[in-house]
Amino acid sequence: MIRIPDLSTITWPSRCPCRANPLAEAGASGRTLNHRHSGQNQQNNFKSFGVRLPFGTCRSAGTRALFSRTLSHDDAADDYAYSERPDRRRLFQSAAFGLFLGNLSCPLRVDAALVQFPVTELHNRYFLVRAGEGVREAQNRVYTNPVNKTSVDSGLSERGKRQVVQVTAPSLEIAGIGDTPWLWAGMNQRSYQTAEILAGLFQVGRNRIVPEFTFLDARGYGSLEGENLSSAAAQVAAGDLLDPSWKMPPGTDGTPNESVLDILVRVRQMMSVLETQFSDEDVVVVSPDSDNLSILQAAVLGADLRRHGEFGFRPGEARALELGTAPRDDSPARVACARPPACD
Repeated sequence: MIRIPDLSTITWPSRCPCRANPLAEAGASGRTLNHRHSGQNQQNNFKSFGVRLPFGTCRSAGTRALFSRTLSHDDAADDYAYSERPDRRRLFQSAAFGLFLGNLSCPLRVDAALVQFPVTELHNRYFLVRAGEGVREAQNRVYTNPVNKTSVDSGLSERGKRQVVQVTAPSLEIAGIGDTPWLWAGMNQRSYQTAEILAGLFQVGRNRIVPEFTFLDARGYGSLEGENLSSAAAQVAAGDLLDPSWKMPPGTDGTPNESVLDILVRVRQMMSVLETQFSDEDVVVVSPDSDNLSILQAAVLGADLRRHGEFGFRPGEARALELGTAPRDDSPARVACARPPACD
């Protein structure tokens, strides 16, 4: 049996959202509680240690006053009696249990989700960088097959290396990049080499270079692979102005033929990963070509994706990602059509 101590000196605040303390009620009426057969007493024991339980109990002046009282087992009488001697083991166990339950009752908010365009707010500051001129770019040849992205021919040309030092790094400093940025670089050789040069210039460790294996691949030109770069780029730009789902003809060597919408899927996934992995950081996104960056910038601003070329990047160019100003409209869209499905 439990012998209830004198609780007349304890004031139980009326604002506590819990029900009246059963120990106090029992003490006032002179009743005793059986420890073995009363499941409610287990809850009372937790109350006596000031533990906040997730099913409605709470801390109060009374529970804090009872915190110093511990239970001791009387083998002879086979009952429990209150003792003024502190039991440190029981106190530590109760404190740890209380912290655990407190974390369960107040879970942290989780904001990680798929990034939706346009974007007016992000968790990080982003800087978009097109890699310096590549070897194949210097030869004016299309070289977009992802199989070749780690080839030496995909690396920086001598001019491209100078562009990173003389153009990219100063542009990032003007844009206000911090002292310890993260370098999120595509696995294309010229992208990764650009990131390595920037890491040396900004004096950050190689652990700050994070390779992106898929989402930052150069846009696949399909059957235009190996053709004259200037001519192929003009054809692709003209097709993009027609429709964001336009694709160049497929090739026979496995080079993907990607539309603007295909690139949009990749950069959306990349931004979702970045927003989940980092918080309040400066992140430099290094892409091997311009289309990844221009489509991302157009999508963030909510601009017409067919005109993404207006946000194009030259080799070695760097700019801060500009956020949109108008909130995204999530309301259902309605299209007036007199004779569905024949709609203009």
